[in-house]
Amino acid sequence: MRKIGIEDFPGIIFSNLMKMPFLKPQVKEFYAQRALEYAQEQGDTIHVLARLVDLEKMYKKNKDTRKYARVLFQQEKALISICNDFKRAKRNYKTYSRGRSQLKQYEMELAKTRVDIAKVIIKSNPKQAKIILEKAKTTFEREERQKEVDFVNLMLSGINV
Repeated sequence: MRKIGIEDFPGIIFSNLMKMPFLKPQVKEFYAQRALEYAQEQGDTIHVLARLVDLEKMYKKNKDTRKYARVLFQQEKALISICNDFKRAKRNYKTYSRGRSQLKQYEMELAKTRVDIAKVIIKSNPKQAKIILEKAKTTFEREERQKEVDFVNLMLSGINV
């Protein structure tokens, strides 16, 4: 954790504004998008991921399938970046309140995100869904997560490609 400076306040403010319970969903989305853009400008992939998760929850709650799918692919990209260069992600992580997760937690989150992506695209693009599920399955097997492996196998058995 590093010292928080004046340049970090916009991200803090946007992140807190989007969590105000009395705001309309469109306003929360606006603040979440601004917080996401700020984290991207700062090169803080861990906060980019956090803002994408916030947006994912909003879109899922509002049943906005198109935006939900788009944000899942953005999450996958952010998670790949974090996992591929975890040292850089840790170095660029700016926080005043929490520690960061370990690499294995981000790898598991990537696998779970891939399962969510596959659920969204399985009917429109079963071939791609199968590829994505196989990647998730590899991670689950490596981490000995049998319940998740079984679930992925069940999904894979329903894909006719």
